[in-house]
Amino acid sequence: MTDQAVDTSGPAEAAGTQEPPGAAPPRFFGRERELKALRADIERVGLDTLAGRKAPRARVLLIAGRPG
Repeated sequence: MTDQAVDTSGPAEAAGTQEPPGAAPPRFFGRERELKALRADIERVGLDTLAGRKAPRARVLLIAGRPG
């Protein structure tokens, strides 16, 4: 049996994902309209839900890509 040391001081990061020193935090530029529409779509409820019935199909929302 061997002893193992585990660092639990913070979240683990994948190799090569460290930000260079002095790098600015990522921001979501120029997509206010799209972001507003996305939030509205996430919060939207269907008529079946309002009537207390299960929806006939599930909605899947896929978000992919890079900002900008």
